[in-house]
Amino acid sequence: MKRRISLLVAILAAAIPALGDAPALPSLPWNRSCADRPFITVSLARNTLEGDLDGKLALGTTEKVFYIPKLDPGFGLSVGYGQTRVDGLWMVTFTRSHHSASFRGGSSSASCNAFEFGGKGYLWTRGPILPYLQVGFGMTWLHVPDSAERDGSIHNANYLGLTVNGSGGLLIPLGAKTFLTCGASYHYFAYMYAKGPGRARDVTNLYVDRTGPKRDVFLKVPGLRFEVGINYFL
Repeated sequence: MKRRISLLVAILAAAIPALGDAPALPSLPWNRSCADRPFITVSLARNTLEGDLDGKLALGTTEKVFYIPKLDPGFGLSVGYGQTRVDGLWMVTFTRSHHSASFRGGSSSASCNAFEFGGKGYLWTRGPILPYLQVGFGMTWLHVPDSAERDGSIHNANYLGLTVNGSGGLLIPLGAKTFLTCGASYHYFAYMYAKGPGRARDVTNLYVDRTGPKRDVFLKVPGLRFEVGINYFL
């Protein structure tokens, strides 16, 4: 038994220097040639917004009212600028999606807009496709024509706030200058201000149905976004 252990130790001792002299595995061409490079991005997105956007809620005062819409899923476009890293990338984007809107007493169209900053981190980098996780945050506003009322006249409504998101997806190198990204993200919108007829109002300073209790929290709007983008190195 001792002789077998001694033989095993001897074999391992001889193998360690050989392993140390073995050449390191080559890094993926993406990492060598594409790290620390700026790029522009254009994406097609499908966006859903739910939560307090139920089409039943009305907020206001005895002077004016905002009819909170229900939005159908909509499509939009995202454009942005970013820079790659060895283990991920960051980018700044502007996204706008268009939706059919319905609310108490009427219907309209709506656009959801967001300026966002996000970072993607690769789960691994040694393969033809790079899976990633992303986190981001930004500013958002929702524009809904003809969904506010004051003294019998109809006005446009805008809701302003903040957004955070988390997502996962795939990055697929297509060539020396382009790569594809596709993924799904969970967004959480917090609309804090309502702007329409007159000056903007904090949502928590508006009353449910004009004369009911005060709204005690911002408009909470979770949603999913599916996105496919083409990216081009500058």
